[in-house]
Amino acid sequence: MQQRVPVLCLIVSATLAAFGCQSPSESPPEVEASGAPSGEESVAVPSNDAAGEAEGQAAVAAPPSQPASQPVDVAAEAAAWLRVEESDLNAAQRSALAAARQARATLGGTLMRTVMEAAESGLPAAVEVCADAAPRITAEAATPGLRIGRTSHRLRNPENVPPVWAASHVNAARPEAALFAGPEGQVGELVPIATAAPCVGCHGARDSLTPALRDALASRYPEDAAVDFAEGDLRGFFWFVVEN
Repeated sequence: MQQRVPVLCLIVSATLAAFGCQSPSESPPEVEASGAPSGEESVAVPSNDAAGEAEGQAAVAAPPSQPASQPVDVAAEAAAWLRVEESDLNAAQRSALAAARQARATLGGTLMRTVMEAAESGLPAAVEVCADAAPRITAEAATPGLRIGRTSHRLRNPENVPPVWAASHVNAARPEAALFAGPEGQVGELVPIATAAPCVGCHGARDSLTPALRDALASRYPEDAAVDFAEGDLRGFFWFVVEN
């Protein structure tokens, strides 16, 4: 059974496109040995000095091995972030948190207007518009010292995986806001997004979606998992991080 949350967020995620790299070490180049032309009675054999010189040249020409990248210890990185209360923060952190919350609210309003305007042309068209516009709008909301995004326990856009510090809370689908403190004084927050009535048009029962909408979603998001939500269900989260 889906968890229910109050529809506290005005964000219409109905048609949002979101949610819902080590170079191998290069080996030295192989050197082809040239065979002697057939029919010749003799083959010129390089002297020991010439052979040694050729070996030295090959050694110089060989590219150096690239050091292997160190694996990221995800568990350790996640453990470095602690769940906190706002009262645990210092004055500077609380001030930065307030500014970040305002930026998140502004982002939500912009996304809502974009979704509603796009939906006037039909939900399939809105999928196309939001697939391009939502990531751009979200990126533009970030400022120096503020990272912001959206995520979900059932993603539509696979690029919107939760940050490491937020993954446990998101994947557990906990329908509550959560505040975290990072190891270098960062502050991160998760803000739940409830499924509003208009959201059901694109995120409702899979069988209820029109063929045209299903085709649009399959084209943009072949691994879409952001369906089968009902009004009031936890749809996902806004997240942001304020750097120290």
